[in-house]
Amino acid sequence: MINISIEPELETKVTELFAEIGLDINTATDMFYRKALLCNGLPFEPAAEIPNAATLSAMSAAENGELYGPFDNIDELMEALNA
Repeated sequence: MINISIEPELETKVTELFAEIGLDINTATDMFYRKALLCNGLPFEPAAEIPNAATLSAMSAAENGELYGPFDNIDELMEALNA
């Protein structure tokens, strides 16, 4: 037996979700643990949050060749960043 505490709103939402697919929260939790054992880890890929607008802009610039480097020193880097 395991007792866990989760936010009431989260519990309500997940209970409703599992009910839609014919599961109760205990069965779904049991399935999660069994899948973790089969995967020898988490049954999903942990990932960081979706990048924010500034990060997405920088990623796009890098993909489009708008960033230059590598740089030989910090002054060259700062000059490119300030351009």
